[in-house]
Amino acid sequence: MEIDKEKFIRDIEKDLGVKKYEPIEYNESCADNLFKDIHLENLGDFFKDFYDILSQEYKASALDIEKTCKITKEEVKNGCEKEIKIKRNFFDKIENKIKNKKVKIKVKIPKEIKEGHALLVYGEGNEDENLNRGNLLVKIDIKK
Repeated sequence: MEIDKEKFIRDIEKDLGVKKYEPIEYNESCADNLFKDIHLENLGDFFKDFYDILSQEYKASALDIEKTCKITKEEVKNGCEKEIKIKRNFFDKIENKIKNKKVKIKVKIPKEIKEGHALLVYGEGNEDENLNRGNLLVKIDIKK
């Protein structure tokens, strides 16, 4: 089953209520209109919730794949893109069974990433017979 990534992103944006940037012409009443729905007394709750979410650890599923990526100090400094080779399971609908295949996935490594950190690549893990897909967890190992 091929996933249309553009449609997937649009659907997520729609579910989250993300609106595309639309340029507006500035006039005196723009500032009033922009800030009329912001309630500053709720910002404390917003940031508390936001940081509570960030501090939670990722809960791996049985469908997830973990892979280590070795990078140089130069790549840490500048960031880079690495090709990760993995072997993952997929459901073959014709034969009605789980098979596996080798795939290469390009992963962007942000600059200044730390040793032991991990990148989560959504939807690039194993697949089960219900077409549920896990994630790829790329752990960073900096060459000494």
